Amino acid sequence: MTDSKQNTAEPGGRRRRLSAPERRRQIIAAAQEVFIRSSLSGARTREIAAEAGVNEATLFAHFESKEALFEAAVLEPLREAVSEQVAIARARAPQDQPARDASLQAHDRFLRTMLKSYPLLVTALFSERAAGEEMYRKHIFPMIRTLADITRERAGEDRLKHVDVELMTLMGFGVHLMVVMDHHFRGTEMDVEKTAAAITAMFDHGLRPD
Repeated sequence: MTDSKQNTAEPGGRRRRLSAPERRRQIIAAAQEVFIRSSLSGARTREIAAEAGVNEATLFAHFESKEALFEAAVLEPLREAVSEQVAIARARAPQDQPARDASLQAHDRFLRTMLKSYPLLVTALFSERAAGEEMYRKHIFPMIRTLADITRERAGEDRLKHVDVELMTLMGFGVHLMVVMDHHFRGTEMDVEKTAAAITAMFDHGLRPD
């Protein structure tokens, strides 16, 4: 098989060879489609290569195994979202932005990431029990701990001494996942800004009428 997408078109019909990062992104995007259809065990590298328009040699030049590609396709979007939230929180002085605005920004960003990652995340966690358990312990829960740590860092231990921050972070992760799942299965389009505002209000004020 030849690499049918080795190059991309430029003005005038010339073909531009993709850079290594561009090729990697292309393969990841193709793998995401295949993993959603077939799960980790059902997917074949030749199927992923065909979806990406490359040969298997090119695929393995970028990823040492199907498992490494699965991890990149499933976890990288979530890692990027978590890293972005940590960077924003640490770069901003506490007085630069009201706490509610920062919370709203975080919920909005995480909802958008979940909308993109949901099918892959569910495939990763639930298609194969042993693999899902390992992925959660090795990758997902450390992300939750990172988010909990940045909450402690920003708020201070005194303000959080009566709060189980890890449980609160798990609740936040679960709310975002379930809201996205609800829209996915009902086939409805989410108003992300409105939903993020509602989640922010719920976490800031609970169910109190005032």
